[in-house]
Order: sequence, then structure tokens, then C-alpha cells
Amino acid sequence: MKKTLYRAALLAALGLTGVTSAQAQSSPSANDLVLGFVNSGNNDFILDLGQIPAGGGVSHMDGTAADMTAFNSVFSSFSGLYVGAVSGKTGGFNSIMISTISPASPASGSAPNSANIANAAGVVLSIPGAGAVGGGSQAIVANNLGYGQSFKELIANGSAAGLSDPNLFGNYIPLQDPLSSMSGNTVTLNLWKDTQTAGGGFTGWVAAGQLSLNLSGSTFVADFTPAPEPATTSLLAGAGMLVVLVRRKIGQKMPKTVPPQKNN
Repeated sequence: MKKTLYRAALLAALGLTGVTSAQAQSSPSANDLVLGFVNSGNNDFILDLGQIPAGGGVSHMDGTAADMTAFNSVFSSFSGLYVGAVSGKTGGFNSIMISTISPASPASGSAPNSANIANAAGVVLSIPGAGAVGGGSQAIVANNLGYGQSFKELIANGSAAGLSDPNLFGNYIPLQDPLSSMSGNTVTLNLWKDTQTAGGGFTGWVAAGQLSLNLSGSTFVADFTPAPEPATTSLLAGAGMLVVLVRRKIGQKMPKTVPPQKNN
């Protein structure tokens, strides 16, 4: 309790007006997609987008509660800024989701095994400030207090992001950093999910979709596009092969055209 009160008081003393004590201490719900923005500075901006919408097509996620004024007060430019998205679920078949910058895929061999999926998901669910009021909640969290409770300290892998803070997430997924460098005010992230299976197995990274972020205006825009279902992909591929085969068959059955003979 003393630690909670001390942290809230220190955040207030630092002038982090975007953080309430509830935001600073709340954690995301299972399967909430949590965005973290970090740089070499002392504050992170964390935003809970809520759960990924079910169904196909492009879906607008709950980024409307993001205060871009608060965001801009933390980051004066996009130079040196990193963004990452993570999601976790514990209980039943545990799962973990990470982001890579489009079009990259996760590093080979980086998918955590069954035990590490649960451990990594537990780290995600401990991110402070991301679940104060469900989807759309935000927080500015100091990352230099030594508590290991900021996005930078918990999630960022220093080898890729150029950040030296220790992290817990990297203990379970050491070969893959979920943070990517932003080159401007828009970015598209690929989302990948690893899920426990029966008998202690795991699926490995499976494409979940893409998250397109636009921070160019006064409001935060986050659009999710799901990855095609494997069955749909196979069906489309099969349909394409069928078209090729039909064209070949038609070509074989077409009578050869004999040019007319010229009369001498």
C-alpha cells in the first residue's frame, strides 16, 4: 500500500497529469491488446485498445479515448520513438500475442513453448495503467523508478530497440522484440499469436492480422484487419489452381488452326 501511494505521489510530483492513481496501478484484462510507446526518455505512453473484434473486415479499435495532447506532452517528435503491441491470456489454453512492423515476421525459433507462453502472458497482464476502465484507457508511466512496472521495463527488449532497461518479457521470448521503430506518425504492425494446445504443445506464431495506427491528427486512429483464415487461404489457392487447370484443359481441347493454303 505504501508503495502504491508513493508511486502515485511521485507521478504527481513529476507533473504526469495524464495519470491517476487508478490508471497507474490497473492492469489490462485478458486478451486486451495493449500498445506501448517508448523512447530514451523517462516516460511511457500506454494505451489499452480492448479486445480484438471478432469477424472479418476492417474494425476500428477503441483508441478514441487516447489524449493526443497528453501523448504529445511525452513525445516531442516521432524520431527515436518505438511502438509495440502485446496481449496475453492465462487460464485454460494460455496465449500470447506480439507485434512486428509490417511486413516482417517473428524471428525463427522465437515462439515460446507452452510454459513460457503462460509466463509471458503473466507479464503482459501486469502492465500498469493499461486497464483502468477497460478498452481505451491510457496512462503515462514513469520508467525510471526501478520498480520494473513500466512498458519499457517489462516488455522492451534492449537488443532491438536500443534500450538498456532490463525486462521480464525477454526472459520468455528472448529472440523477438515486440517493439518497432516508428519512422513517422503512421505505422502498420503485424500481430502474431502463440497458443497452448492440449498435451502441453503450442501452435507457434500464427498470423492474427494487422493493426494500422494513425497519430497524425487530434484523435488516435487504430484499425484492425484480421488475417485470412487458413481454410479461406487454402480455398483461394485451390480456386486459383482450378482456374489454371481449366485453362490448360481448354487449351488442349481447342482444335489447332491450320492456316489456309495459298493457290498458285
